[in-house]
Amino acid sequence: MTGTKESKLVNQVWVALGIDPKTTPNHLTLGEIGMESMFAVELQQGLEREYDIKVTLNDIKNITIGMMKDFEVGKVDEMKCFAEEIKTCRTKLCKVKFIIPTDAYQRLNNVTTGRPLYFLPPLEGIFASLEALAEKIERPVIGLNWLKDMEKLGSLKEISKYYTNLMKILEPQGDYDIFGHFYGALICMKMLKKAPVGRAVIIDMLSEINLDEEMLSDDYLVEMIISFIGKDLPSVMKAKIRRDISTKPDVKSKLEKLTTELKEFCGKSLVSRDLDEILMSSFKRAKLFTTYRLNMKTKFKKMKYNIAEKYMKMNGKILIIKPYEFGEDPNADEITDKIKNAYFLPEQGLEGKLNFETIDATGEEMEAQKTIEKMASSINQYLSKK
Repeated sequence: MTGTKESKLVNQVWVALGIDPKTTPNHLTLGEIGMESMFAVELQQGLEREYDIKVTLNDIKNITIGMMKDFEVGKVDEMKCFAEEIKTCRTKLCKVKFIIPTDAYQRLNNVTTGRPLYFLPPLEGIFASLEALAEKIERPVIGLNWLKDMEKLGSLKEISKYYTNLMKILEPQGDYDIFGHFYGALICMKMLKKAPVGRAVIIDMLSEINLDEEMLSDDYLVEMIISFIGKDLPSVMKAKIRRDISTKPDVKSKLEKLTTELKEFCGKSLVSRDLDEILMSSFKRAKLFTTYRLNMKTKFKKMKYNIAEKYMKMNGKILIIKPYEFGEDPNADEITDKIKNAYFLPEQGLEGKLNFETIDATGEEMEAQKTIEKMASSINQYLSKK
């Protein structure tokens, strides 16, 4: 009978856990149900001995009831895929250095000639999520770091002023080029209005986020942190973390739980010296930037002309790249309107200065290789123009 060997192994798990698989929710993990280490070791050894599936004890506890049911009926390849996914995700996470930098800036690629492109920090405050893109830029890429003593900066205006002053040191003649992604894009837009920026490039994510008061809730902002920091975690782990975090009473304990899960998943290979601080700092920045956007939404309705006038005085030019899933031909006008609303740009008056480009990101994550290559190509082409 097909699956007899699998059925026997899985049945031992049901007995060890003391559960009825027919009435147990498929999404629950073996760890959540309370699998003891002794039985986890037996399952781990059985998977490796019989199927050459190699996973850690912690990984065993992240296997779901649904996965065990599939395995029971002979779907061995799905368990093998899960093991491979874990291996890939762990390798990615262990390459990230969760260390807050001490230098004001750092090199993000190996190009040494040409005019630099300066990257503003993303939500996490470290550049791990942008390193693959930086490597494909045909100019020196310099990351403008987020430092510990910047935590005292209480507004986007103060943050933008800090980076504008830093650029006075790095590029005293002005006419420099900057790049921003997600909330880093807001810093770019702020600098464009006053700083001597030559060209700016932003990757737009904000136009997909509806502006409402819910965005200021702790749960919403913590979910945003999970999405960014935990993007390389297996989907079953992200679901489990969300369930665990939902039971925690406050932001500190929620983020501490995320830290614990990341450390348990990666083990000693995770470079996590400042992980706790990075998570809390990311949360504070998310709240600051979200508050700014909500305030600007209100102000924009009342002072639309004044805000538009400031943008019209800017000397720099800007390219806004929009990753987009091309299920069908995108409506260019609709996308443009959404982006202008997201960054509080005037409807008219920026002709010749404001450029839009959509990138097909269908079926790809933001950091996936093909999407990155398309973005890099657009950036390189834009910056090469005179």
